Amino acid sequence: MPTSLVWFRDDLRVTDNPALSWAASRGEVAGVLIDDTSGPRRLGRAVSWWRERSVASLSTKLPIIREQGDPREIIPRLARELGAEVAWNRRYDAVDVDAEVKRAVGARTFPGFLLAEPWKINTGAGTPYRVFTPFYKAVQQHLLAHPPQPISAPALPGGTRLVVPEAPSWAAGLAEHNTPGEDAALSRFHEFLDGLSDGHSYDNNDLSPGATSGLSAHLRFGELSPGYVWAETAAFAEAHPAAAPHAWAFLRQLVWREFA
Repeated sequence: MPTSLVWFRDDLRVTDNPALSWAASRGEVAGVLIDDTSGPRRLGRAVSWWRERSVASLSTKLPIIREQGDPREIIPRLARELGAEVAWNRRYDAVDVDAEVKRAVGARTFPGFLLAEPWKINTGAGTPYRVFTPFYKAVQQHLLAHPPQPISAPALPGGTRLVVPEAPSWAAGLAEHNTPGEDAALSRFHEFLDGLSDGHSYDNNDLSPGATSGLSAHLRFGELSPGYVWAETAAFAEAHPAAAPHAWAFLRQLVWREFA
């Protein structure tokens, strides 16, 4: 019986996952993934294709409980049935749902989706930034004072790989050029940094192979944390001065994600 349940959403990773690290430090842990049918939007087909394969990759690292329905009903029920505490990394597009679940189970919540919590980056008047450049400077100042400290992956018991639905024919192009999952994300990220050290340039306006990082989908599903990406890239820039301008141009785009 797990001591803690970690509710996974857009954070399908074990490295630099604060909620998972907290739960694993207490004892046995299992993950919970819910196909939410309560919201107004359903996942698109391409999103579902990627998510299923990312979840399957994650399920080899720890036990995953898969449910379908309303998380406001499912999470409290699982917590009662298993006698487990619940933890998750905060998200910002369904705060009302999360608040309701948290009241029901007394969950622990952690930052893990952004470089800085939204309420920490405000104008002098205390309002959100509406222009990117001053926002970027404010984020840089915040990270200078509070640099990301990525958390290593905790020791986990392993799990059983979940079955992946058969891929539709239209997904052949996706599968040819992309491999969902944390391991593939880490590999792609470090290959990108290796390319910069070998003299490759970074240009977010150039869609030719190798010109960008190719990490957008991996970040969208949280297979990499932005804090990990920032810390590793900043350290790389310091160690490779010739590649530093391209590394910082890449990090500027990471802050664009934050701004959005």
